[in-house]
Amino acid sequence: MTAEAVTARAAAPRADWLTGAPCGLALRSEADDTAAALSHQRRGSTTAVTCRTGAADDGLLWSPGLVEAPAALLASTGTWCVPGLPATGEPQQALTVGVLVAALALAALGDSGRWEVTPGGAAAPVLPRGADEEKVLAAVLLAADETAHDVLGALTGCPAPVLRRAVRRAYVAALAHPQPARSRVALRQAGTVASSLWLLPDLSTAFRDTDRAEVRQVLGEAHHLVGKRALPAPDGRAVTRIRRSTHQGRLHRIDRLMAQWAARAAAGEPGEFAGVDTGLLGGALGPSRTLTVRDEAVSDGAATVDLWHALRRSGVRGDVVGGDRWSTMWLVELPDGTAGALDPEGRCIQVDGPTPDVLPSAHGSTGDEPVAARLAKAGGRRRVDWVTPQAGDCEGAGLRLRFRAHDVFEADRDRAHMIRVCGLLYRRQRPDVDAESYFSDEDIALALDRLGAGLVDGGVLIVGSVTDTDDGRRRHTDMDVFQRMRDGRLRHCHRWGLGVGPAAGPSGGATGSGARTDGGWV
Repeated sequence: MTAEAVTARAAAPRADWLTGAPCGLALRSEADDTAAALSHQRRGSTTAVTCRTGAADDGLLWSPGLVEAPAALLASTGTWCVPGLPATGEPQQALTVGVLVAALALAALGDSGRWEVTPGGAAAPVLPRGADEEKVLAAVLLAADETAHDVLGALTGCPAPVLRRAVRRAYVAALAHPQPARSRVALRQAGTVASSLWLLPDLSTAFRDTDRAEVRQVLGEAHHLVGKRALPAPDGRAVTRIRRSTHQGRLHRIDRLMAQWAARAAAGEPGEFAGVDTGLLGGALGPSRTLTVRDEAVSDGAATVDLWHALRRSGVRGDVVGGDRWSTMWLVELPDGTAGALDPEGRCIQVDGPTPDVLPSAHGSTGDEPVAARLAKAGGRRRVDWVTPQAGDCEGAGLRLRFRAHDVFEADRDRAHMIRVCGLLYRRQRPDVDAESYFSDEDIALALDRLGAGLVDGGVLIVGSVTDTDDGRRRHTDMDVFQRMRDGRLRHCHRWGLGVGPAAGPSGGATGSGARTDGGWV
């Protein structure tokens, strides 16, 4: 194009084609929704966009506030019905409308790029130019909605890794979609059909990038569901399947009790509170008056974040350390686009679908299938920890939060002032709950010994569970509390509900009476 032509175009009146197009209002609304979802912001918070006719040989162009499209593309788009998307089974039309809506959305977000257009005015099935390919493709898939399958069918020539990343990005954006139906459907799919562990870093990034509380809540829940349903929790000692059923707010009463113990100890208050000698605990703090609090078997750490907030509100300073044996994984991708995830020992636990689909799906793997063996041998692994993105908000006030891999049946040389294990050392004692005991009483007693050895003298161990009845009408909190004495004994000092059974004390453990050391009660 000559310099004169460029100057003439810049001086041309900026008539908005959308104003007079039969479905212009619908296209603009679709674009506004797409822009809001991609940016995880509210609808209408982006730049106003003008759409005008451009030269046929330039393709479909977008830049901040402006979209220019060939007349043939706009004419064909204008004949399509509300909401501006064609019926399924028409891949070329679905792609063309999706690309136009995506261009309008990206121009509203201040992006620039170009998509090639065929002589007949249809979007060519190729990657965009001069733009973030994955973001553009994600916008196209998001805009296509019910016709996304057709769009993917038209883009089969695009590299599989690029399409996979675009699909993940589109799914995360759908969780933030301003239309509640789109967001709710996406959340229902989390962990089931949208199950790839590759989603976790994308969900965490989106969580950090938005300040909308309602969007953060959905993203955080999806992050939990994907990890919960994909990551195994095997243990050779377990007598039944271990569930990952924790969620935000589930242990709030225990959080408050621990915060009270910690605050009284830090303040040097003597005497007992709920069976715990806070003077004895406070004597172990030293001049800094700071505590180390360990929360074990935490899954993604949502309940640990709650505990951190409870301690911070009580003015407690020190360190909160969340631990779980099965929350670390490695993401791997082969040159041909095959992707999956490995457990901490390098065994394949998940394989993504053989070809990109409209949802980032995957299936569990025992490591026996040929593709699993290839993934297990692959280099370039990317470590990802299944830690709730809410943990990134826990900073300041002299209270630090971190997470690590740890097994409660293994000794820990770093001693703590308080240790909590809720859910893992569960023993079924109520007839109206459906969860079975995870471990034998002997193994629970062994874990209590290991945990007690990880306490400073005066330290407190909290072991329990929160369960719901089969009909969902009631919730039970069962907990036992121990305190390590100066002679190394682990004294049982408080029981809430039914506790954790015989392992917590002689013949069920009368509150405040037993003390355990070296596997026996004294």
